[in-house]
Amino acid sequence: MLKRLEADGLIERGEQKEALLTEAGRELERRAQCIPEQLFSSTGLTEQDAADLRDAVRRLTDALNASTSNPSLLND
Repeated sequence: MLKRLEADGLIERGEQKEALLTEAGRELERRAQCIPEQLFSSTGLTEQDAADLRDAVRRLTDALNASTSNPSLLND
């Protein structure tokens, strides 16, 4: 992912291999700051609703991953 961001001109690698935002990366970051507010206003979700939904999706994902790694659960 870092290679793609670097190729897109959004980051550059520093001397210590850290990723540094370029001017284009800082501009994209600035433009993206309004996204959470727009998301909440357009969906009616609160920050807590979004956090609860994220947690529920993670639990569902974990449960699905566990069931596919343990085929005996599918036969019950």
